[in-house]
Amino acid sequence: MRSLGITLLLLLASGCVPSRAEIPRQEVDDRTPVEVMNVAVGTLVEKGNYYGVLEPAASVVVSAQVAGTVTAVGVEEGSVVGQDGLLATLDEEPFRLAEEQAAQAVAGVEVRIEQLSKAIDVERRALEAGHAQARAALDMAQARLMLVEKGARSDEKKQMAAGKDAARAALDNARIERDRVQSLFRDGAATSQQVDGSQAAYEASLARFEQAEAAWRVVVTGAREEDKETARAAVRQAEAALRNAEAQQDNLEVREKELEALRIQLKSAGLSLDLARYNRGKTTLRSPVKGQTVVAMKNLDAGETVAPGVPLFELLEMQTMKLVLQVPGRDVGYLAEGLRIPVRCIGDPDAAPPRDGKVVYVGVKADSRNTAFPVHLALDNAGRDLRAGQICEAHPELTRHSLVLLPSDVVIDSEEGKLVVVVAEGTAREQPVTVAAVRGGVAAISKGLSAGTRVVVVGHRLVRDGEDVNVVGEKPPVASAAIESVPSAQEGAGPAGNEAGGGAVVSPAGTRAGGDPVAPAAE
Repeated sequence: MRSLGITLLLLLASGCVPSRAEIPRQEVDDRTPVEVMNVAVGTLVEKGNYYGVLEPAASVVVSAQVAGTVTAVGVEEGSVVGQDGLLATLDEEPFRLAEEQAAQAVAGVEVRIEQLSKAIDVERRALEAGHAQARAALDMAQARLMLVEKGARSDEKKQMAAGKDAARAALDNARIERDRVQSLFRDGAATSQQVDGSQAAYEASLARFEQAEAAWRVVVTGAREEDKETARAAVRQAEAALRNAEAQQDNLEVREKELEALRIQLKSAGLSLDLARYNRGKTTLRSPVKGQTVVAMKNLDAGETVAPGVPLFELLEMQTMKLVLQVPGRDVGYLAEGLRIPVRCIGDPDAAPPRDGKVVYVGVKADSRNTAFPVHLALDNAGRDLRAGQICEAHPELTRHSLVLLPSDVVIDSEEGKLVVVVAEGTAREQPVTVAAVRGGVAAISKGLSAGTRVVVVGHRLVRDGEDVNVVGEKPPVASAAIESVPSAQEGAGPAGNEAGGGAVVSPAGTRAGGDPVAPAAE
């Protein structure tokens, strides 16, 4: 306005002021100026937003299994130990003595078993031989008694005669052999043992001949009453000898039971020895965890006396950490074992990329306190920059949709529902739409718009349906947007402090992060 005034003054001063007829009339556009956006189909990603607390992959409390005095401690809190790494040692001497005593007990029982086994074997052979002799003697006595009481038959007489002749021949041979050996002995060609042996053989042959001759005489002349009584007495004596042999066998069974008791005692002594060796081996405390662990707690010092079962060390396997999340039931179906999820932990630099979390467990039972399901993520901690108890945030991608996207303030609430203003051939038209989700200033339209539609984004609240508009500018389309899942009133934050981002979400038709179709929610 100031420049126009200066121009008029200059014209007046120069006398060159044009007449009213000479000034052209400027046309006035009374259409409402608006700015539009050629909307396009963009990508709407629905993400979860869950907080959790880091836990070690494994936590093991190590206790002593035997009582003893600590002689050395091999680690401190914060030390890193591998599998079977030395933690502490107890005084081994009492356990060594106990093992030695148990070994001596085993050896003593083994010696007793060996001695008793040999004695039983000798006794068994002797008893078997004695029993056989007693049985043979009884059979012979009974046969002799039958012979003297009933007399011999003709065939028995022939046998007795043959037996006597054989005994005579054996006696003659024994006499000849004895005389020959004595002659050789006198000449120095035989030993005294050979002389004694030939004499003993002769005497045995003589005794058998006398018995055979007596039996023959009884057969020929008949037995006298005193011979019969003698035969009966011989039978009674042989029966008594057999009973005595059988009684000695009963005593052998007692010895065998004693041997069995010693074998049971040996087994018990062996178990005691095994226990002593086991206890001696437990005087060294080692890490039972596969891989490297960190000593989180040490509860002993050298010189202390420890008792079995008292926690002495706590070992944490922290090469892989476990992030425990509480996921609402509405979202848990989108997660599966093996799914990769970006994670950020408190203390991570802002410029650092998110950590890679892998789902290793999806709970099958909801927590009764908040109806949320436990989900466990594994995080690599090779750099050992994560600690137990640290809070982390996970943002899993739940669904991905292809929808028309536009600024959320473009959507107008009316009595009939939600609508937007579109421009067609210079005229504004109200277009009813269905809004699937609103998040971060972006509205996702599931129904009512298509790609390429010109939607009024500036001035849309100043125009009426059917009014001509003046398009004075164009905004670029919204290509993508992300929304975060929000727990319902019953699916609130869990003990770990889970809270999803704000803003209600109505899930449109789309696909899960894994590619499965998702049905649209009720509007």
